[in-house]
Amino acid sequence: AIGVEPTKLTAWMSGEWRMASTASLSPWTTLNTPFGQPASLSHLASSSEAEGSRSDGFRMKQLPAASATPTRLAAANAVTLQGGTFTINGGGASDTVVTLEDRVQLPRLYLAWHGVREFHADDAALDLASYILAGARNSRLTKALVQDRPLATSVNAFNSSKRLDGDVQVVATARPGVHLDTLQRVIDAELTRLATDGPTARELRQALNSIEASFLSRLEFSSGKADQLNAYYYATGTPDFFQKDLDRYRAVRARDVQRVVRTYLRNGRVTLSVVPQGRTTLAATARATR
Repeated sequence: AIGVEPTKLTAWMSGEWRMASTASLSPWTTLNTPFGQPASLSHLASSSEAEGSRSDGFRMKQLPAASATPTRLAAANAVTLQGGTFTINGGGASDTVVTLEDRVQLPRLYLAWHGVREFHADDAALDLASYILAGARNSRLTKALVQDRPLATSVNAFNSSKRLDGDVQVVATARPGVHLDTLQRVIDAELTRLATDGPTARELRQALNSIEASFLSRLEFSSGKADQLNAYYYATGTPDFFQKDLDRYRAVRARDVQRVVRTYLRNGRVTLSVVPQGRTTLAATARATR
């Protein structure tokens, strides 16, 4: 059975959701995404009513006999939400496939993998891999999905490392009439190519130059310097961590990018399809193989 905390729903990458006790909840619990932001894996995983809401929020029916321990969801579980259906399908031993109907015009695909904590040995390589995938107009996914073939209106990739853990996401918005499975196949093909061949020297240099330029831009004003010193002190205990931070990016080689893509982005993931109401046929399906 599924239970929901008043303001939080926590997703597990391997097809599991952690369920909280619902003894004190009303029959319906509203889960709202932060104001002005689209539903995403991050916002879906931890959403607070106090932060505001988008549309009408998600309303999930409380079911009896909720467990306080992780519960594996079987294939093709559907939870009725206000305005649509939130469907969770088992996509294999380590994939979770989710479909959310919402008041949107275009379908959007979210792919998320378990990543690493900030300043982990693989953190910098994952940042560079994300840029090579979708950080520029000539990046691999941008060319494959937006420029070379008119399949998506936009695509983004980012490594979101945090103090205790992290995740890596690829987000693509389809053009009208394009099935999200089509986007998924193209993304998987580019991930396989990067994992097999690695990045070119030019791609790696462009990614490093962009990250360095962005970092220096944040230090342009005194407030930015203060924020960076505080962030370093909080994360590492050393405010003067600038050179070590820069060195870890400069130390990344093409083989490191190839390795982290193969290690983290070829494993189990969460696949979330956000589709217009009544258009679930546009949703991505489980991968047959990896």
